Amino acid sequence: MSHVNYEAMSDTKLRQYFMSHREDKLALETYLDRLSKRSRTIITTSDDPKTDK
Repeated sequence: MSHVNYEAMSDTKLRQYFMSHREDKLALETYLDRLSKRSRTIITTSDDPKTDK
């Protein structure tokens, strides 16, 4: 099996690769690691008066 360079792939290409090679657990781990490093937008806080308590 040839070595795949996941780091050279864009997020989109890596996702496409994993979707067609679901047995490649390293591809999944690499993709999930990238997702976890993305910044997240907080849409509400517990101090928001519109939040159900």
